Amino acid sequence: MKEKPEKEKLSKFNAEVFSTMPDEPYLGPVPSFGGGRRKTPALDWCFRAAAVILAGLFCWSLFRPEPPVDPVVFTAKAADVYTVANGVRSRVILPDSSVIWLNCGSELLVAEDFEDGNREVSLRGEGYFDVHSDPSNPFYVRTPGGPTVKVTGTVFNLSCYSPDEELKLTLLEGSVEVLTDKEEVFTLEEGSKITVKSESAYTDSTPDIDGDTAWKNGVLHFDNTPMKEVLESLERWYGVEITVSDISIYKNSFTADFRSESINQVLELMAIACDIVYSVDGNSVTIG
Repeated sequence: MKEKPEKEKLSKFNAEVFSTMPDEPYLGPVPSFGGGRRKTPALDWCFRAAAVILAGLFCWSLFRPEPPVDPVVFTAKAADVYTVANGVRSRVILPDSSVIWLNCGSELLVAEDFEDGNREVSLRGEGYFDVHSDPSNPFYVRTPGGPTVKVTGTVFNLSCYSPDEELKLTLLEGSVEVLTDKEEVFTLEEGSKITVKSESAYTDSTPDIDGDTAWKNGVLHFDNTPMKEVLESLERWYGVEITVSDISIYKNSFTADFRSESINQVLELMAIACDIVYSVDGNSVTIG
């Protein structure tokens, strides 16, 4: 495989999703209760206060950071770069009919000569790959940390957001080879997982496949996940910026599944489960 000055030959497409918000909410009169009994001033005040609170909650629900919507779909061309913003998921169809789902905050680079038979892409982030079978022409995925994934036709989930992070590959169908920068080769069989760190690599024959691929179905999944990794996932998933003022919270781990909850609801649950305090100002979150 030849190295190419890819960055100079690429055009970039940013996926943007726009959501439609309703007009100002209608707040009708508060109904009375009882069989024609007259409300006392105190009770009338309670009804009015409740209406104000409900109105506030409704407006807050319109503007709070939301989880990603359904993926944006692109048909790829050679020498394309697909950059998926935080808070957005995407699906890319390659010229060979392979399909790649991209998680929030990911970037996919397609080789310039892909359509000429060089089935090679580079991934920074997380992707779910359904690779079109062609045993005579393998499909290669390069990653930031150095390892390269070689496949012919298979289905797998691959995560590697930066050179400093570990690479995680969960294989759903077929077989793959993982080639490390130390020239080690690991062959995976269906239903297994490999984690590659800077100094080591280990495999798991009974991984949590549903958990590792939950994001593809719109579920943010944590299973005894280190807090630092949890917060990084929340930043990408909700498109927020999180600042930590008390690093002792990194000693915690967290287990939960989220589908349609807002960032505020997630943080409230974390505050209860992990005994942390937080504040939210627009898209900025501070955790102390």
